[in-house]
Amino acid sequence: RSEAEAAASQVALCRGETAALRARLADQEAGMVAREAELGSRLAESERRTESMAGRMESMVAAGLLEDAQRELSRTAAESAGLRARLQGMVTAGELRDAEARSAELQDELRRVREAMSGMVSRVKLEAARDEACRLQAEVEHVRGRMEGMVPASEAASALERCRQEQESLEAQLGQASPRWEMDGLRGTVAAMALDVDGIAQAVRALWRSSDAQQDRLVGRIGSLGLSTVPRSELEAAQARCGE
Repeated sequence: RSEAEAAASQVALCRGETAALRARLADQEAGMVAREAELGSRLAESERRTESMAGRMESMVAAGLLEDAQRELSRTAAESAGLRARLQGMVTAGELRDAEARSAELQDELRRVREAMSGMVSRVKLEAARDEACRLQAEVEHVRGRMEGMVPASEAASALERCRQEQESLEAQLGQASPRWEMDGLRGTVAAMALDVDGIAQAVRALWRSSDAQQDRLVGRIGSLGLSTVPRSELEAAQARCGE
């Protein structure tokens, strides 16, 4: 019973404290409501003052704000025009990639064309080489025409040898009975024939050297021709004809 009475007194004490706390809370709520009302009135007064001040200031700064806005608008328009001018000379990343891909394709095609043209020469230069070959052929024909009445050096040498053998046989036959002047004349005739044969051989060698030099010059000119549109097989055929 004593414990129950102590507990009851404790409960009563707690109830008293709770009531006191509720009273204090009610007082605080009432104070807060009063302060909220006061703050609301102050806020309303501040808003009214702000609106009145804004109304007075609008009339004062309207002209200046308008000028500032116009200047800002002009500056923005100038910047926009400058940006448009800069953007006109630019391309997008996709266009740049397409251009790079196209450039790579063109480079591959150019490399293939160069490889295909590596065995070709200019048709104009080939025609010039053909004309030169025709001219050389005409010169060769002219030389052949001039050489129709000539004999090779080997035949001339054999003829000279026969002349010498005949001279020796004549000297053996004539012995001491032949007059001296006949032998001298025969020797002079044989020497003149030898000189004629040597001159003919030298002329033939000079003609052939001239023809070979012209042919070498033609081959050198054909070999130094640039690359264009004519297969090298035609050039080699022309060189073969020149050689013939």
